[in-house]
Amino acid sequence: MKKIFSLLILLGLPACAALAQEDTAPAAATGPVETATSAVALEPAATATADPQPFAPPDGYIEKKAAIVKVDGFTVYVDAGAAEGVDENTPMLVYRLEPVRNLQGEVLDRVEETAGTLKVTEVRPRMSICRPTSIRVPFERGFFVKYYVSPQAVPDRSEGGRCPSGMLYDGGGPFAFKAGSMFTNIPPSDASSGETGPFCIDQYPVKTLSTWADARDSCAARGKRLCQVRELQKVCSTWEKPKFCPPEMEKTTGCPEPSTVVDFRSDLEWSYEAVAMDSGLLQDAFSCKCPGSDPVCVHCYYEGCRGAKKYYRCCTDPR
Repeated sequence: MKKIFSLLILLGLPACAALAQEDTAPAAATGPVETATSAVALEPAATATADPQPFAPPDGYIEKKAAIVKVDGFTVYVDAGAAEGVDENTPMLVYRLEPVRNLQGEVLDRVEETAGTLKVTEVRPRMSICRPTSIRVPFERGFFVKYYVSPQAVPDRSEGGRCPSGMLYDGGGPFAFKAGSMFTNIPPSDASSGETGPFCIDQYPVKTLSTWADARDSCAARGKRLCQVRELQKVCSTWEKPKFCPPEMEKTTGCPEPSTVVDFRSDLEWSYEAVAMDSGLLQDAFSCKCPGSDPVCVHCYYEGCRGAKKYYRCCTDPR
């Protein structure tokens, strides 16, 4: 009997074991089976992580903040672009502000909580288009990002002894811009680019409504001049200005601190050049404003236009 049992083991066990395995195996899956611990696939290049890790910037890099202003599926729009030093190699860490409450439910403070990371896929002058590389909580309009840029990517706007007190420096050179719909002072063929020499510009405008002649005389009395149209356009197009704060962020006092270097918003301001009519008479000076990020320069033709009053700032050549 022992010999027969041993023979059965030698001859039959492998087949029995195989049959037993086949009988007890689950039915073949028709697709990939996810487990509770598997990562959720967001897109080919994005993986959800439990805790996106902050990235350490290279030495000397400057931390900056911007807001997420639109989320469309896996496309995220951030209100910082080439003008703020962003390029397609700039990683961005996404944050939201989470309230800290006491036992009675009162908000004591708000703390930054990491929400994920972004990869920049397209850079525009004032905006970047990104894709998530990790998501801890779903991104929403009103979240903000931190990123780091090289000091060389941030223009030196300090006086540095080159400009009088209260003025900021621009090194000049070529620049590109998108003109506003009322733009009239540059031929259409040259309406998307310009160039200036180095100049100094008042950081803040004179908030006194003045005629063009009074503004001109006021600048001259201080050894300055009204800014040229090209100089105002360059400031409009390439300088960092106050960022729009989405209402969702404003409600939670979560708007990034403004990092503007010049107070140039949407008020019309006098510029140096005047408009020559067909008759050769000077009727009015151009004026410029920055609605959003596009420069708009206008002039008027009606009688008495030179009596109009607007804000102004002065420019001068560097020392």
